[in-house]
Amino acid sequence: MAKSRDYHLKLGEDAYLALQEIADKEGRLLADVIREALKEYTTRKGYSVQFKVGRGGNRRGKTESEQDED
Repeated sequence: MAKSRDYHLKLGEDAYLALQEIADKEGRLLADVIREALKEYTTRKGYSVQFKVGRGGNRRGKTESEQDED
């Protein structure tokens, strides 16, 4: 797997709450919802970028890319 980087991102309260609500409703992590949004954005802009990252710890549900693999 390619190297990954951490990036700190500030969000307005309304954006954070909306994204967190989506994550909660779908049983996913907030980071996975944000990665999915970034993947859709970069695809629309004509880029083919992989957003898969190595993981540790507990997971709440499958990510979009993990669901695609089933």
